Parts: sequence; structure tokens; C-alpha cells
Amino acid sequence: MSKRKNSSKSNNDKQCESRNDKNSEGSVINVESATSVNKQLSIMFEKFASNIHQDINDIKKSIDFMSTKFDCLLSEINNVKDELKEVRKENDFLKREINELGVRLQDLEQYNRRDNVVSYGVPSTNNESVNEIVKTVSTIIGADNCFEDYRHALENQDQLLCGLLNVQVAIYG
Repeated sequence: MSKRKNSSKSNNDKQCESRNDKNSEGSVINVESATSVNKQLSIMFEKFASNIHQDINDIKKSIDFMSTKFDCLLSEINNVKDELKEVRKENDFLKREINELGVRLQDLEQYNRRDNVVSYGVPSTNNESVNEIVKTVSTIIGADNCFEDYRHALENQDQLLCGLLNVQVAIYG
């Protein structure tokens, strides 16, 4: 019986060894396949990681570029704001100066009209002579010796501005 057991063991052992050989061949093949797949995955991951690092570096460069441009724009905006403040100050100064000059001009014009005489109600006639009207008015006001041949007709025919030596006469009819 023991021989039988030994012989059955040996058959069993042989079968197990045969199975182990098959499994070990399969394991070797599986390990080689897994190693190959692992290498391929590592290569793919390295390429992917390299691409991601390149993309990240490109994004950083873009951000740096945009940041620099933004800083330049902010600087230009601040310069324009400063210039605008200066222009506004100058504009305010010029407005005040224009107003002051306008007042001075009005004062000078008023001073120049200090000797003017304005006559209302002088009737207008056809073919009237400016010289005759000025001589007549000058005689009436007592300035007939001061008459000069200086006169300006105003916008409408009923108004007449005549210059005298020291007296200017404006006639409104």
C-alpha cells in the first residue's frame, strides 16, 4: 500500500509539477506583459507630464507677458490722468483769464464811448446826406466847429454814427 501511495503520490506530484510549470510559464508571460505595459505607461506618462509642464511654462510666460503689459497700461493711464489734471488746471486758468479780458474789453469799450452822444427821433428822409445830418446835429449841440469828415454808417439805415473831434454822435431815427 505504501508503494501505491508513493506511486500515487508520484503521479500526483508529477501532475502538480506539470501544473506548476504551466502556471510558472503563464506567470512569466504575465510578468513580462505587465512589465511591458508598465514601461509603455511610464513612457506615456512622461510624455504627458512633459507636455503638461510645457503647457504650464507657456501659461506662465503668457501671464508674465500680460502682467507686464497691464503694468505698462496702468502706468500710461496714470500719466494720462496726470496730464488731464494739468490740462484742466490750465483750462480753468485760461477761462478765468478770458473772463478777465472780457471785463477789461467791456471797460475799454465803455471808456471809448464816454464822449458819445446818441440822438433819437431824427426823422429820416429820402436822399439824405450823412454830412448834412451831422452838420445840422453838430450845430444844434454846439460842436459845429469840431466836425471831421469821419463817419460810419451802422447796420440799418436809420442809425448813423458820425465821428467828431472829441464828440462822437450816434443818430437813431
